[in-house]
Amino acid sequence: MTQKPFRELAKQGNVKALALLLQVGLQTQGLTVKAAIQRGSLLIFIESDEIPEEQTSVNFIRHSLMDLGLKSFHLVKIYGRRRGAEEQAWNHEFEIEAKSNSHLPIGCNLRKATNPDKPEIKKLVLQYASEGQNTRNNFLSLIPVVGVAILIYFLFTRVIDPAMESASDINLLNIKLMLIFTDIFLAIALIFIFFGLKISTLLPNFDISGFWVIEYEEKIIAFGELKQFNRFLHINKLFVSPNWRRRGLGSVLVKRFMEETNQPLYVISLPKLAKFYTRLGFVTSLSSASIITLVYEDK
Repeated sequence: MTQKPFRELAKQGNVKALALLLQVGLQTQGLTVKAAIQRGSLLIFIESDEIPEEQTSVNFIRHSLMDLGLKSFHLVKIYGRRRGAEEQAWNHEFEIEAKSNSHLPIGCNLRKATNPDKPEIKKLVLQYASEGQNTRNNFLSLIPVVGVAILIYFLFTRVIDPAMESASDINLLNIKLMLIFTDIFLAIALIFIFFGLKISTLLPNFDISGFWVIEYEEKIIAFGELKQFNRFLHINKLFVSPNWRRRGLGSVLVKRFMEETNQPLYVISLPKLAKFYTRLGFVTSLSSASIITLVYEDK
């Protein structure tokens, strides 16, 4: 089999040719590769004497398949294990798409945000926060509740009970009750100020250059915010309007960010959403019971 027909067979989705092509690229790492098809997905099995390194293997396979311009498969599943082991050591999924905007629904448009978009983005950012997708903001929202509980405990244990016991006349009692209500009023005012400051930090009154939006009939239906740091980038926010979910809009935004950088791209996700990012090529960097940090590196 000559090189040209061999590569052409791989482009057409021939699993034996694909496995052999990947084998050539990975054999220097002591890996063996097998491929199969299951329900329209491409399954790739790699194994070696030691457990294959996940991120390096996934990145190589992903870029190799994208360079081929495969159209036969939409989803790729990779399984790595030690040679001779019965169970897989790890598995990873990702989608194959050549360009980020290739799967937008008809009539939708992906573009950079501009200043006139701020009012619409403001509404979506508040909706994003209200759905609890920002874990830090959920934690902050508990602060005023705890503050009120502490205040009530303080008033009843340190002020009201002693006031009732020591009040010798009605005037003194009225004065102490007035002070108590003044404290309560001030506490409520502080809570409103806190929420005002909290909401102001969510609103896009900042530099909008990191925002990308997807619009339909001149209405923004999804947005993503990419923040640049010295040595990496961070997907700070990602939101799709409820009526437009499960149509690939989130994937389009993330892939646009992936195309825009040659630095590590990080995202902090809830565990239930982590699989969405791993299917796009991200790998887990840090994880806990409530938060998972994932990274994509274009190598």
